[in-house]
Amino acid sequence: MLSRYLREEAEKDFKSVLPRDVMAELRTSDHDTLQGHHEGALKALLAIIPTSQVLFGTNDPFLGGRKVPGDLVKDGLSATDLREIERDNALRLFPRLKA
Repeated sequence: MLSRYLREEAEKDFKSVLPRDVMAELRTSDHDTLQGHHEGALKALLAIIPTSQVLFGTNDPFLGGRKVPGDLVKDGLSATDLREIERDNALRLFPRLKA
């Protein structure tokens, strides 16, 4: 998907829609772990997106939200990265939820 965005950016004039380049937009947008919590998808995401832009997400009750935290730990994230993804990044977006 990333290569598609980059190819489109090179072939078309995106400046009217994206003042910065595609990578800058992706790195500052928020992404979730909804369907991407397994090792391959998460490693691919974190190769281009900082953990500060990743939010905990599940498809509960459809896929069972209990699996996601275990997968994040299994994927080797540090305690700091886990805390950001599971809590801190959401509180940055929704500060009224801090209690």
